[in-house]
Amino acid sequence: MPEIDMRNFSRLVRDWEREEHGKKGDLLARRLPLLGMSLGTFHREREKRFGATGRKAPKTKGKRKRPEYVEAVKAIIEEKYHPKKGVRALTTADAQIEAARKGCGLALAIPEGTVNRLARELGLHPRVQRLEARFEASRPNELHQMDASRSESFQCHRHRGGEWVIKLSPIIFKNRDYREMRERVWIWQLVDDFSGFRVMRYCVAKGENADDGIDFLQWAWSKVETHAPFRGLPDTLYLDQGPLNKTKAFQLFCSEAAGVRLLAHEAGRPQATGKVESGWKTLWRCFEARFFRDPGWERREFSLAEMNQELCWYLQEYNRTRHRRLSLSKEEAWLTVKDLVDIDPAAWGHVFHRERRTLDAAGCFDFRGEPWQVREMPYPGGVRVEVYLGVRGGAVLVADPRDGRKYAAAPFEAQPAGDYRRGERTPLERLQEEAAGRLEAAPTRPFSFASQAESNVIHLVPRAEVRESGFEMPEEGGHMGPPLQTLEELVAGVKVLERAADLEPEPEELYASDVDWYAAMRVRQLQGEELPEAALGRMALIREENQAYRMLKESIEKRARLAVCQ
Repeated sequence: MPEIDMRNFSRLVRDWEREEHGKKGDLLARRLPLLGMSLGTFHREREKRFGATGRKAPKTKGKRKRPEYVEAVKAIIEEKYHPKKGVRALTTADAQIEAARKGCGLALAIPEGTVNRLARELGLHPRVQRLEARFEASRPNELHQMDASRSESFQCHRHRGGEWVIKLSPIIFKNRDYREMRERVWIWQLVDDFSGFRVMRYCVAKGENADDGIDFLQWAWSKVETHAPFRGLPDTLYLDQGPLNKTKAFQLFCSEAAGVRLLAHEAGRPQATGKVESGWKTLWRCFEARFFRDPGWERREFSLAEMNQELCWYLQEYNRTRHRRLSLSKEEAWLTVKDLVDIDPAAWGHVFHRERRTLDAAGCFDFRGEPWQVREMPYPGGVRVEVYLGVRGGAVLVADPRDGRKYAAAPFEAQPAGDYRRGERTPLERLQEEAAGRLEAAPTRPFSFASQAESNVIHLVPRAEVRESGFEMPEEGGHMGPPLQTLEELVAGVKVLERAADLEPEPEELYASDVDWYAAMRVRQLQGEELPEAALGRMALIREENQAYRMLKESIEKRARLAVCQ
């Protein structure tokens, strides 16, 4: 570096400090070439020899000059990213116009660049991401992540020999022979969270569905040669908010039969299952895109089995690549598994959709828009049952909540007219028949409430016993002895019988009410017994207050006659 002329340099620094703001740059542009010095050297030497000079930082540094812009920018950004997911956002200029139409007065007054800058500062930008937490399982088969996606390069072409033929195409085209089916090529993927070992398979379906997911899991967790050595059940299966996670049959199967815990991440957060999501871009770029480099790829066709075999060979090479953290391959990292749990293949036949129905007396019920019937279940009328529909087999079973037994159901078919079959008798009907048989075998006897010891009804006059050898019927035109003409004669007969039997009068505390007491006292009075004055006064009071006295008079006379007859 040449030596600095300190005299001319000091004069330039003095003139630079005295110059007005806005003209300092022009001053340096004219005089620095004369000194052979660059702009950076000037400021560096100036600070070294004379110290930092110039304006001090304003007191409002870091504060917004127009704080009212903040709310306006929020309204503009809300309009910009208002469309639904999958629809492109508006431009900032169009969003300002929409915000102004809805009443935001400052929307058009703010420059477009200022809106974008404030949006970045406020975090209102799609590139601003929330804090993510990276997690990793501690051992193989502790956590599996699973997802499904569309193929980017393969499309359904035609159906041949019961199997789909797929074809390379950079764009999606319709199935000309199967337009109503609208089938697409899908890929299911499973990755072990600890080792990164991947398992994939192609399938053809109208969309992502639970049945294909269950088929893929049965294949992935089983011991098969195509993805060996990977197999076994995980402790936890991590899914997105797709149809497999929302299927009740799969949830019950994992909790009851497989013992696998299900987890699902927040909707719209694919970062949570990043280990499985990152595999899609790798598959499309490193596997599917290679087929476009073959000559004549436009005419090349593949069966679904051939494509799955090619994918299997690719994954064998991929799983032998280096682990992201350990000095092992992904396959070697998975082989460190200790607790390996396999599932019985027959258990997959117990994946059922469950719904509740009420049976009628014939065991019929409506299920999935069709009538069904259970013929073997006893007494089905009005029973609330659980209907099981096999996901993999299609069998329909009905579980009886009374004993837990399951019965097979079949589509309803009416019986021919006249072919009537009596069902099994109900427990109530059998009980009634047994009681009727015991009643017929028991000896006949008259029924009387007085014979029941547990009854608390007290009869003032004993009932007359009916005997087979009763009064002799009078001959025609005759009569049986002298008739009792008056009530006094009846009372005299009752008095004679009571004295002969030495009957004691009933205690007063046995009468349940004043009416019963009055009736007993009246009978004694008619029998000639002298009652005390207190009893006579009480009877008069009851006779005046009780409205049922007139109805009792005839009943009392009948009791007296029955007593005489006894």
